[in-house]
Amino acid sequence: MNFVPKMNRRAFVVGTAAVGGGLALGLDIPTGPKVVRAADGQIHVVENVCAHRGMAFCRERHGHRKEFVCPYHQWSYALDGQLQGVPFRRGVRQDGKVNGGMPADFNPKDHGLTALKVATRGGVVFASFDHSVEPLEDYLGPTILQYFDRLFNGRRLTILGYNRQRIPGNWKLMQENIK
Repeated sequence: MNFVPKMNRRAFVVGTAAVGGGLALGLDIPTGPKVVRAADGQIHVVENVCAHRGMAFCRERHGHRKEFVCPYHQWSYALDGQLQGVPFRRGVRQDGKVNGGMPADFNPKDHGLTALKVATRGGVVFASFDHSVEPLEDYLGPTILQYFDRLFNGRRLTILGYNRQRIPGNWKLMQENIK
């Protein structure tokens, strides 16, 4: 049975549910999704790209955060990806005149981070950009779930190490060569 191509199309594993309050994890790419457990215990996965100008706001591989702040224009986001604040949203008053600022109809609820659909099972966090993807259990099917549950039975996972490779080259050539 070959299920890997199906998984690559619609969902991927991005972390473990053992993350503590405010802990952010992510794939080892600057704009990779970040896995966060908010103060209420809810797990969120957000794209690491500011909704304003597309800047990666989190460059650490892991750590604790109370919020995400974009280093470019300091837009701040809650751990669930909702926009919390925009500097000079109402502009700057100078000589009796207001300069800059956001439009009057600017709604922060429309400018949050891209949130992924999240499912957890056995301490593993799955996330997908496709919010209409079927439930995880249906997606994996009974045969794969049996193997998965045997391996990820809820015990605390231990990180044994990391394997990273840096290839000094044009990424487009690498992508073209591995097709």
